[in-house]
Amino acid sequence: MKEIFEKHSIKYTIKLPPWKRCLVEVEKGNKFQMLLSAGLSSERAKKYLLSRPYYTTTRYYFWSKKNHPNGLDIDTSSEKQAFLDLTEKYKMGLIHGYGTGALEKAGVDLSRTDSGSKTQDALVRKLHAGRVDNFYSGFEVLSGLTIIGATNAMNDPDLGYAPLGSNKRKYQMMFTKNNPIGMKLKLLIDQELALMEASGRLDELLAPYMNSLKR
Repeated sequence: MKEIFEKHSIKYTIKLPPWKRCLVEVEKGNKFQMLLSAGLSSERAKKYLLSRPYYTTTRYYFWSKKNHPNGLDIDTSSEKQAFLDLTEKYKMGLIHGYGTGALEKAGVDLSRTDSGSKTQDALVRKLHAGRVDNFYSGFEVLSGLTIIGATNAMNDPDLGYAPLGSNKRKYQMMFTKNNPIGMKLKLLIDQELALMEASGRLDELLAPYMNSLKR
């Protein structure tokens, strides 16, 4: 975004409000006109303008090697079955306000999850304390957050992990439909993302954060 906006001499600010408030405010289009990263859903496609996807992630599940040295007994033949196993055979932890959409889509009973953690590191501590057995995340997300110092999770030798399935999840930016600037931003950003993809610049920007911490 920095490269795109500076190229076109556009002034901007980035805020980090709670996720639900962010969605509501971008939909309104008054205080916020765009959202930097969101997974695709049919509901969002109805409410927002969507950019072309600009990165993908792979969902992984994580466990404590201290409490489960042999890993977890999970059927990963499908992501849906893996989610059901993670929540019916074990206790899943979540960060408050995040991660419920995919579980609901899989038919998970959310009352079987613990969504009391406020940060990623708090969730990892709860995992090692045995209060939950697992959590899930996009591997590239957790890797990137570790690289920039927002969590230390992927540097933890006692954290085990494995892919939930083979599906890649696409992410895009979202823009308001209720303010003309939304469409202008979508067209500009789609154009610039296409140029970045063609030149290899997008891969260059993403490379330090994608799959770099697998051990």
